Amino acid sequence: MAPHPSGLGPHVPLPEYIENMSRIAKHLKSLSEKTRIIFLSCPPISEEMLQQSTSPILRQVRRTNETCQKYSEACKQLCKDMDLKVVDLWTAIQKRDDWATFCFTIAKSRKFCCFLSFLNSSIQLILMIRDELFQNLVLTKLCSSDGIHFSPEGSKIVVAEILMVLKEAEWEPSLHWKSLPTEFGEESPYNLVAANGISTINPSEWTFYREIQWD
Repeated sequence: MAPHPSGLGPHVPLPEYIENMSRIAKHLKSLSEKTRIIFLSCPPISEEMLQQSTSPILRQVRRTNETCQKYSEACKQLCKDMDLKVVDLWTAIQKRDDWATFCFTIAKSRKFCCFLSFLNSSIQLILMIRDELFQNLVLTKLCSSDGIHFSPEGSKIVVAEILMVLKEAEWEPSLHWKSLPTEFGEESPYNLVAANGISTINPSEWTFYREIQWD
């Protein structure tokens, strides 16, 4: 997020962001030789959605894709320098032509109670809006799509990219889900009884019921 001209508001300068990410990585790596780290680079935003969702009681948010790309590139370079795995969300999210509308949340309903989580300041704000005029002015802005938080479809892209890194990483042991031991994988007389009435079937390895068949 770009700084506000007044100097107020949430903003982490790029050099400070790089230093913070470096310190985080160094700390995590110091915990154990077996610690595995994957960073996610800064994704793009839907600038149009963000502008539409900004409440008139607040100054316009100074967040643009031009700024996001700079932070994304900085994250990728840091990971390259420190030999860390990184998911390039800036590129991954924009693989779809309709990413700006497809990948971000869109509210299906408006409620009189909005719960907002401000990550930068860890402040939680609950607005109980009863006045119809104020509701139309503010609530529709706060509860609509914000152009930042991912929709289920956008989240699936993130998961797929992380799984790709896990699958390709030459880590021992591998952390890809298909390489992990199955919990309760041992045979048991309490498993489902097969059609022959003699043997049992262990459902621990079943995946066909899952909505998404992750690779």
